[in-house]
Amino acid sequence: ESAPVLAVVDRCIRSIGSDLIGPLGKVRKRRENLFDFASEEKLKLAKYMLLTTDYTVAEISEELQYNNVQNFIRFFKKQVDSTPAAFRKDTENRLGNDNCVKRAKKQGYHRKT
Repeated sequence: ESAPVLAVVDRCIRSIGSDLIGPLGKVRKRRENLFDFASEEKLKLAKYMLLTTDYTVAEISEELQYNNVQNFIRFFKKQVDSTPAAFRKDTENRLGNDNCVKRAKKQGYHRKT
């Protein structure tokens, strides 16, 4: 799950240059911060896609470049304390019968079939 993200983080760190980053401790700290930032952004995007598209959990997992859907579900559940499917269902029930998906479809954000 984290290999593509770590590769991007490593490239970012290398592109900044060691003279700008400083000692190894700072590199590790920034790498963790970048990894945390990337994870938070993936989580936001996952929530958005769950509520505004009719993509399956597997399709969202693939869009977010997880190696398999179980890694995505595990990551999501650890962060949100709910599976992606349960999050979608609970949120839609709270907002009223697929309101998010219907609104998004009207705006053209759903999967083209």
